[in-house]
This record gives sequence, C-alpha cells and structure tokens, in this order.
Amino acid sequence: MVSQITGSRRYCFNIDGQQNLVQRCEADTGRHSFVVGGHVRGPNVFLFGKATTNYATSEPHHRWSTGGLYDNIVAPMAIQDRQYMGSGHGWAGANYVAWNCEGPLVCQRPPTAQNWAIGQIGEKQPGAFAPRPDGYWESYGRHVLPKSLFLQQLRDRLGDSAVKNIS
Repeated sequence: MVSQITGSRRYCFNIDGQQNLVQRCEADTGRHSFVVGGHVRGPNVFLFGKATTNYATSEPHHRWSTGGLYDNIVAPMAIQDRQYMGSGHGWAGANYVAWNCEGPLVCQRPPTAQNWAIGQIGEKQPGAFAPRPDGYWESYGRHVLPKSLFLQQLRDRLGDSAVKNIS
C-alpha cells in the first residue's frame, strides 16, 4: 500500500458491522490488517488469513466491540485495553477468541468479560498499559483440535456437506 502510516489508514480488512466472515485473505504493509471498529457487536470472524510487513497489530480496535473470532490468523495481534491511544480507545474488545493463531499476541481480560487465546503459537506479549489481567490462555505453544473453531461450529450446526466448500 502507499499512504501515510498513521491513524485511519491501512486498515486492510476492517469490520464495522456484524455477522461478517472474512475468509482466506492476505494483507501486506497494513497498519491494522484484520481489524474490528468500535461499538461493533458480533459475531464477526476472520478465518484463515495472513498479514505480512505489519506496521501495527490486527485487533478489535477501540471502544468495546464484542464477539469476534480470529481463527487461524497469522499476524501480530492485540486484544487489550488501549486506554488513551488514538482518540481515547479504551478497552478494545470483549468476548474475543484467538483460535490456533500464530504471531505475537496480547490477550487481556476486560472488566465484566473475557477474551481467550487457545492454541496460540507466538510470543505472549504484555499490553500497552500494564498491569492488566491476562485473558484465558490454553494450549499456549501448540495448536488444538478442531483445527478451526468456526468450521467445527458450522459443521455441528449444518452438517459436513455445508463445510466442504468452505474449508
């Protein structure tokens, strides 16, 4: 991409609504490659994506978005309190899951909610504003089964035939 590397630019895949699926996408030279905006209610899913040459993290970006799934995403990510960053972003996301992702990750627990990092491979990082409690981490350093949480839930709901063309 060609632009200034600053606020509101280089958001490669930016969700500002609900019930979105971003699948098998790649981003290069993004600032926030896989990002969810503020006050967004899920569910929203990023599935089988990759970001290279990153200038910032993929993340729920600001003001308490809820219900997101990062499923098999390869990118630096942060689910955290962003406090006074940007325009006063505060807690960026609640009830987010990073499932079988790879890359550096911040996963913090916001008040009254939870965030999960399950099957994460990559550096576990502290948030920008410490101390904040960690989110729930399970199987850190090794992927888990099922390979994709989204596809397993879809299979459970609609059967194997519904998943054949997606996976």
